[in-house]
Amino acid sequence: MSHTAAHGIKAEFPPGWNGLIYRRRAEPAGRALTTAVAGEEAESGAILRAATVPLDLDEADFGSSVVRRMSSGDALIILLEYVVDEHLTPGEGLLGCRGRSRRRTSGRRPCR
Repeated sequence: MSHTAAHGIKAEFPPGWNGLIYRRRAEPAGRALTTAVAGEEAESGAILRAATVPLDLDEADFGSSVVRRMSSGDALIILLEYVVDEHLTPGEGLLGCRGRSRRRTSGRRPCR
């Protein structure tokens, strides 16, 4: 088993799994987010990625490039901590309902 801990998250990975815990910082002039090193101020919340394929800090946080490398039987877990700001209000959620849903899908509750 391998262990890693950072940014208030501690994780233990079984044999064959790889894991990363990190935060992103914003680059000046609208450039892409880059990985914040320990002690640096970060723009994002903590991000944990674990997979049965190799992981790299330069990959997208949601794992699109990781998914392309996966085969049958591989797995990917992503945990993102969102930072509360003017776009995210506690108790409302990031993907909350924006009105009443007209359609009910099997197994899902409609927006209220």
